[in-house]
Amino acid sequence: MAATFAIIDGIKDVKAGKNAFLLAVIFEPEQRRVLLKDCWRRVSKVFILAIILDLIYQLKVHHSFYPGETLIVAFVLAIVPYVVLRGPVKRIVKLFKKRNSA
Repeated sequence: MAATFAIIDGIKDVKAGKNAFLLAVIFEPEQRRVLLKDCWRRVSKVFILAIILDLIYQLKVHHSFYPGETLIVAFVLAIVPYVVLRGPVKRIVKLFKKRNSA
């Protein structure tokens, strides 16, 4: 789900002429808050779903709950793919767009 949102937002970035997401977050402090808020808006549901699924898994398999592990798993499954894929998707779409227009 997070990868799907990253692909959709990467395509939107090309259409809007925005910089790559991760680079903009790192090097454009004036836009950082807006970008991170948009990121959270997109992946929050996936993050919560990952927490719920991991909670169910832990209770079924371990018969206990480890909140730190749950947060790490949810972060890795929801936020990392979004942040990692959004920029490269933008570059790939931009590359194909250049080839088609040439």
